[in-house]
Amino acid sequence: MNAHPMKILLVEENEDDILLEQEALADVKLVNLMSVVRDGEEAMAYLRLQLHCERSADRDETAPDDRYFEASQFAALSTTIF
Repeated sequence: MNAHPMKILLVEENEDDILLEQEALADVKLVNLMSVVRDGEEAMAYLRLQLHCERSADRDETAPDDRYFEASQFAALSTTIF
């Protein structure tokens, strides 16, 4: 069993395939944080947000920067811990 959680970004539009992926990872008993987006555009927006959050944490900033993302881009984003 992996003691450290892995961060996984799954880009998939088919709900059945998402469930299969989650079940497969649960079967091998990996502790994961899985974020699911539905297409490449959402994936890029998610990655930009993650980069912004990391940069903000490095500079100890708390205010979001509107140049990197818009909240509407994350309507289909879901995060699951299992």
